[in-house]
Amino acid sequence: MRVDFPDGRWADIYTVGEMPRRITVRMHEMVAEIPEDQNGFGHLRDLNHMRDTFMAMLVTAWDYGDAPGDDAADLYDLPGASYDKLVEETLPHRVKTGFFESDPAEEETPEPEKKPTARKPAARKKTPASSTSSD
Repeated sequence: MRVDFPDGRWADIYTVGEMPRRITVRMHEMVAEIPEDQNGFGHLRDLNHMRDTFMAMLVTAWDYGDAPGDDAADLYDLPGASYDKLVEETLPHRVKTGFFESDPAEEETPEPEKKPTARKPAARKKTPASSTSSD
């Protein structure tokens, strides 16, 4: 599958159906290497490294020289817009592996829950007092 980059260059990547099993196996291995108690910056760093390694493994050929193989560092010199395009085009592949439902770099910190605000009671309509007379 050809990915055309904004700078006029390109990359050929496996389609989701062509993706070799070795790529999914490598992702399983990388997940097993992440410490279970890790969170924060270290966790995000590992997820980004996994994503970049995954994308590098998907590239079969490109207009930047030799295909990257399985080294995430081979993507580090891509122009930002080209890198972003590769991230976008490989999202279905990441979802297929089951490791990424979304792009880790785009995940936002959830906003704190807002406390419910007290509502003012609705103003009652004043009605004229009804007069009753007894005869």
